Formats: sequence, structure tokens, C-alpha cells
Amino acid sequence: MKVSITESEMGCDQCFSVTWCTEPPNDEVDEFKKLINGWFLVGMHGLFGGHLHYLDDPKMDGMVTRWSVDMGSADYDEAVEALKTIIEDFNTSDAVDVPGWVEIESLQIGEE
Repeated sequence: MKVSITESEMGCDQCFSVTWCTEPPNDEVDEFKKLINGWFLVGMHGLFGGHLHYLDDPKMDGMVTRWSVDMGSADYDEAVEALKTIIEDFNTSDAVDVPGWVEIESLQIGEE
């Protein structure tokens, strides 16, 4: 999975997007949203050296899923590394049984 980072002003809000190899089935999108919500919940409770404050619900747009997060007082690098790790694991996971599983091609951090 390719990871691209677009440098932007270090504000609280951070945009993220993943591009899928082909349009994923709804079941896979639902599992991915649960993954992002789980990452946010542990961040909201201080796992990343501070607290994430707000998650804009991930939305599908063709082969791209986009969301944004108010990074709050969380350690930016720690939170982003955790997000990259769980997305990479999700991308190669044998644990999720979804027919027609589609791989994630790339993760974009920051505005495209």
C-alpha cells in the first residue's frame, strides 16, 4: 500500500483518504468504517498521548473513502503511525470474511 503525505499547516483538522483498487463491496466498506471508528475511539480516550476530538464519518466517493479528524491534543505522529498500521493490517487481513474483498491501493494523509 502506497502512503502519501501532503504537508499542510499543522492545525487541528487532518484529512485522510484511501483509494481502493476497485470499488469495494458494501460489507467491506462497513468493516473499514468500523476500523476507523475504533482508531478514533482509542484516540478519543487518550491512547495517542492526548485526545482526538472529532471524527467526520468516512464517506465513499467511487473508489475513494474520505474522512477528517480533529487531532486535538493527540500526538500527531503517534496517531498517524497507528492509523497506517491498522490500515495496512486491514489490507492484508485474512480475519475478515467478505466475499470479493478489495485491496486498498493507497492512503493519502492531507489534502490531495
